[in-house]
Amino acid sequence: MAVTDELRKALDAEFTAMGIGHIKTKLKERNVRGKMFHQLLLDLPTTNRIDEILSEGEQRAIALGSFFAELALANHKCAIIFDDPVSSLDHKRRGRVAKRMLREAKTRQVIVFTHDVVFLEQLRTECKRTEIEPTIASLDRAGASAGLVTPGLPWVHKSFGERLDALEKAQRAFEKLPWPDGPSEELSAKLPDNTAFRATIERSPRPFPQRDSPAI
Repeated sequence: MAVTDELRKALDAEFTAMGIGHIKTKLKERNVRGKMFHQLLLDLPTTNRIDEILSEGEQRAIALGSFFAELALANHKCAIIFDDPVSSLDHKRRGRVAKRMLREAKTRQVIVFTHDVVFLEQLRTECKRTEIEPTIASLDRAGASAGLVTPGLPWVHKSFGERLDALEKAQRAFEKLPWPDGPSEELSAKLPDNTAFRATIERSPRPFPQRDSPAI
């Protein structure tokens, strides 16, 4: 992409959106054999290397801001993919990244791979706020097979309500199965998972009432 004042302004705007508005950019001109060239620099009060004066989080925010600035000036609406984009960022900056991604999701497909459940919840919150319905799936491994895609969140990250809903659907599906007197091993394997039910009860937001044990 050409280095222009328009790009500089876009960078300043994106840096502000990322929470690093204190870092500005500047264009440096140089003449080479009668041709004028421009170099885009960070306007920092030092000549030290960036990694010596900026935190890892600020460097990550600069990288994201730079990507979004180029994207804002690009003449296309292609899908974009992020792989663990918020590592090294604090909670507030992660929230800013989530907001910026949802702004972009209004005009193009945005795909995010993340291990960060907190960031995922920030994305889900922004989706609700902007009335964008996300598609959530989890990637898993089973034995030698990898890349198994399951719709929705992993079980350990589902809320109490989501777990109850999944268990009720599994129960309704189970009730429709033909259940002979001597069920096969394959059919027996479809019995509801008691471990998942117990884990759901333990995640309940309210304690279940305790019943007195009958006297013997």
